[in-house]
Amino acid sequence: MRAYIFIVLISFTSNVIASSHLVLTTWCNPPFSNPQQNGYFDLLLKEAFSRLDRNITIEKKPAERSLKDANNGVSDGEFLRVSDIGLLYPNLLIVPEPLYDMEFVAFSKIENLTLPKNWESLSEYNVGYVIGWKIIEENIDGMPGNAGVANQDMLFKLLDANRFEIAIYSRNFGHQLVRKLALKNIYSTSQPLAVEPMYLFLHKRHKALIPRLTNILKEMKAEKPFLQFEQKQ
Repeated sequence: MRAYIFIVLISFTSNVIASSHLVLTTWCNPPFSNPQQNGYFDLLLKEAFSRLDRNITIEKKPAERSLKDANNGVSDGEFLRVSDIGLLYPNLLIVPEPLYDMEFVAFSKIENLTLPKNWESLSEYNVGYVIGWKIIEENIDGMPGNAGVANQDMLFKLLDANRFEIAIYSRNFGHQLVRKLALKNIYSTSQPLAVEPMYLFLHKRHKALIPRLTNILKEMKAEKPFLQFEQKQ
């Protein structure tokens, strides 16, 4: 009997310790998230979770795998995603305080390219996108000439090599990649195709954390505005 109680206590203690450390996955590149865990979102989320007495580790994964791992419970959550991603991944629950407003724009080698603010305008072009970016996949589904690629570096390298005419990506994240890859003569449209608030999602086993975490993110915004990225062209 004593041995049984001891085993139960050890198991309970292990679960408490494990629950104090969470692993989040993301597709984000530096400087937004990096292996040193000191990118913009790394620092933001580490601070937010520390106010819940939780430690986090952030792992970079391809966009599609990052979502699937979080939904399957391999990791504890995932970011940055649009609000309705939970419709496709029902084990993921939104933390309903936006982390960032993302502009989805067209990148091309055509200087001063102008497109209407709608997805239908892409139907005249060969379009590249990163597999796992659901908002893009859903809005260009069925259009001819689309090409899904594994990651964002490949997306911009193939655009530079004229494998497609347009790459759809986040404005700020895209310009960071253009600089990182030292690409020339790649431009983004001034008019976004869409502007969407982006969120953190947690696996449903962490449902109890969401109300407090939401309030903490609101408090942090009130203390100091964050993630006010410049629109660099």
